[in-house]
Amino acid sequence: MVHALKTKKKLGFVDNTLEMLSREKDPSHFKLWNQCNSMILSWLSHSIKAYIVVGVINVKTVCQVWEDLRDQFGQKNVPTIFQIQKAIATMSQGTM
Repeated sequence: MVHALKTKKKLGFVDNTLEMLSREKDPSHFKLWNQCNSMILSWLSHSIKAYIVVGVINVKTVCQVWEDLRDQFGQKNVPTIFQIQKAIATMSQGTM
């Protein structure tokens, strides 16, 4: 997803380097910001499983969704990683 956002020059919405604009201070730019934010929210919601979308569907900004997903799935589970790597290393197909 990060690569896709970089390609579209939208990564600032995710990493919070592009701050949310104020409707009162700058209505014309806010409209454009809001349009891009909504587009990226749509991209995210269509690229993740439905049971995960339920947890972030009411969040208003891409940055908040990204932080929620990072908090939820960014935790490393070392024993699980080891088990997966071990299973991959010992995987075989028949006699191969």
